[in-house]
Amino acid sequence: MDHSERKSDIEGADYHDSFDPHAYLQKKFPGQVLEWHPEVFESFHDLFQSFPSSSIGHLKVLDYGTGPTLAFQISAAEYASEIILAEYTEKNREALQLWLNGDARAYNWAPYFKYVVQTLEGKSEQEAASRQEQLRKVVKAVVPCDISRDDVIERGYEGPYDVIISSLCLQTACATKEEYKAAMPKLLRLLKPGGKIALLCAASQKQNQPTSYCVGSARFHDLFTSEEFTIASLQEAGFCDTVSKRMLHGFSATTTVLFITASRKS
Repeated sequence: MDHSERKSDIEGADYHDSFDPHAYLQKKFPGQVLEWHPEVFESFHDLFQSFPSSSIGHLKVLDYGTGPTLAFQISAAEYASEIILAEYTEKNREALQLWLNGDARAYNWAPYFKYVVQTLEGKSEQEAASRQEQLRKVVKAVVPCDISRDDVIERGYEGPYDVIISSLCLQTACATKEEYKAAMPKLLRLLKPGGKIALLCAASQKQNQPTSYCVGSARFHDLFTSEEFTIASLQEAGFCDTVSKRMLHGFSATTTVLFITASRKS
């Protein structure tokens, strides 16, 4: 990895000052369904559909590294008795809380609720609106987290959970592959035996090349991990039944979007 390029990327504590939640959301969720969205929404939909119907309304779900995003939990809301949103930066936690409080300043997630509930699930516009209230009801807390620490989540929220989802988080939170591998056993400890983890991540198509992403004028570090490395890291940590799905559409011409699921042994 080129040291000069690495040094220019914003990492760690600097996220608190430099990350702009609104600029990020305008880029990734601009009020319409982008080319890469449908496969991702379908993957989360299928993840929760894989649980028996008796699980509806009973799953304990952790979204680790939520960012300012309230789109990937839409399918979870129907299945969960509680969802905990764990996020590193205060600005992102504030953005999440604005929406949960029904504040007029909150980001508008309605187009994505409509897509998941009406297009994917074939339900009505009223049910899409009801799902927003359902999500607000089942999110029980928005808490700090830091995967670099031994106590990776605020005390009192260590689980265990039936499902952990982590979307576009670990590759930005971990500075090295060693840190990435070390993160997996920490997440495993938060999961119930037989529970499932789902990772949404991006893999660079340029072998052994560093990647980064921009939010506004700031450029942030994004650790390169291959599909093979991510799967191996999960398996070495003790996860089993690993399944990887490659999306047809990436974030750019040089990235592949992956949806990887695994389970903790019963």
